[in-house]
Amino acid sequence: ICGSYEEYPVLDKKMWKLNAWFYLGLYYDATGDIEESKKCMKMALRLCTSSASAADIVHTLPMLHMARRDWFDDDDDIDDFAEDE
Repeated sequence: ICGSYEEYPVLDKKMWKLNAWFYLGLYYDATGDIEESKKCMKMALRLCTSSASAADIVHTLPMLHMARRDWFDDDDDIDDFAEDE
């Protein structure tokens, strides 16, 4: 889905991967598959720049969605997802 898991993702200037992970997460959320949605949102969040400024709202969308759903928890961020593939 949207490419393979990358330990150190490269800069995606057009934000295709970020958008793909985010919208796939929204799709899974809308269809009721919460666990898959969380995984996708976490991947989208991981692809966001560390200085998620207001320069581009797309970088804040995964964080806003996860905050609204209260999905910030103490589990390993992406380790579970990497093992699934």
